[in-house]
Amino acid sequence: ATVLANGCYAQMFYGCTSLKSAPALPATVLAESCYKSMFRVCTLLDNASDLPAEKVPDNAYNEMFYECTSLKAMPTISAKTVYAYGMQKMFYGCHNLSKVTDLCIETFETNNNGVGYNCDGMFSYCKKLTAAPKLPATKLADYCYQAMFIECEKLSSAPELNAPSVHKGSYQQMFAYCTSLKKAPALPATEVRASGYSQMFSGCKNMESGPESLPATNLEEKCYYRMFNGCSSLSKAPKLMAENMAQGCCTEMFRGCINIDEVILYVTDFDTKYSPFTDWLTGTAKNGKLHIRSGLLDDTTTALCLPETWTFVEDVTD
Repeated sequence: ATVLANGCYAQMFYGCTSLKSAPALPATVLAESCYKSMFRVCTLLDNASDLPAEKVPDNAYNEMFYECTSLKAMPTISAKTVYAYGMQKMFYGCHNLSKVTDLCIETFETNNNGVGYNCDGMFSYCKKLTAAPKLPATKLADYCYQAMFIECEKLSSAPELNAPSVHKGSYQQMFAYCTSLKKAPALPATEVRASGYSQMFSGCKNMESGPESLPATNLEEKCYYRMFNGCSSLSKAPKLMAENMAQGCCTEMFRGCINIDEVILYVTDFDTKYSPFTDWLTGTAKNGKLHIRSGLLDDTTTALCLPETWTFVEDVTD
């Protein structure tokens, strides 16, 4: 079959724990949930057929190879457009997956309710994955890459992320607890919606280099929440270029970054009742410096939650 119907192969081999080889899957026109959980928990499956379809409808590859713990190589996936939940948890828990092929996705689409979660948890807990595939998409959706590589403990490199706008939760927990990751990619987006970067690198204790700056000027609540929490090897904080902050925007952003002793902040003013900076420098180095603009209101500087051993340096200019 090359043209599929809704749910046609869903759960077809679910739990076939003696299955070692997958059949060819030549379909180029998919349908909703067509391959959902097709090989879920086939723990001896050690190969996967290439997937030539260019559009992935809602749930089409959802949990397709979930916990196929013998799978070592990812198939070639030709998809350019992925809809809601299309690849959610596709390779979740494939502990021996070590070889990946680059993704071709250009666009993420939502369902009629505005829901994304397109690649949510796609490679979560792939313990032997050392490199991530290319992620060329420039049009994101809500939670599209959420937890995509969470606890991939051997992942040592991250792909370029060039989307100009980060949607709600798009990168939330994307690389959380990737303890072998040493360098974060540049993050050039100029707009970050609610929880867009929330916990993105949380627990990456060996990450030594972060983005040079965070140039976004249009921010929403909790966009940087716990973004670098526990990154104990990080020694330089990215410049925060935004002049205004939203509710909880930077809460616990650098918490536990014991080597961070300097932060450059371009903020001008914000509604202090929203507490954008709660505990954001807790557990950083002693005797640090927070570089700010001169002439900020007293209420503003108080709301910056400066640790007792840190000092303000009023030298930031455009």
